Amino acid sequence: MSALAALLNLSPQARKIHDHMVKAGSISAREAMADYGITSATLARRICDIEEAGFVVKREQRVHPIHKRKYTRYSIDSEAVPPAPAPEPFKVGDRVRVREGFPDEEDVGRMGKVIRVRPAHYTFPFEVLLDGDSEPWPVRATEIERVED
Repeated sequence: MSALAALLNLSPQARKIHDHMVKAGSISAREAMADYGITSATLARRICDIEEAGFVVKREQRVHPIHKRKYTRYSIDSEAVPPAPAPEPFKVGDRVRVREGFPDEEDVGRMGKVIRVRPAHYTFPFEVLLDGDSEPWPVRATEIERVED
């Protein structure tokens, strides 16, 4: 996926953060709050979104020179080899299995079916109804894998 195509899959907020890192070199939670009104938790989530779009983000732990508090600076690693392209997106009706990294570890290995697909910029773009459950789970593509019937 080209950098432009990846940017098109980012939410407007994630694009702002990406553009800031490209133009300024890096961003911290303090800068994100001051410049864009983005909290540290939201910044961390948008950084994950940027990584999921195929960019490699470096994290550098620093200590503030005056008040000695630790903080993280995020930057785009332009020299890193990007990860392999993402597999074909899931479609409604696909049979899937829960992968390692799913929040409820006891559900790893369970089978289910994709029942809803949202735009890629959503934090959880898929809803999966696991076999035996009555309510669907919101999931990311990294938390499920396609299986053959």
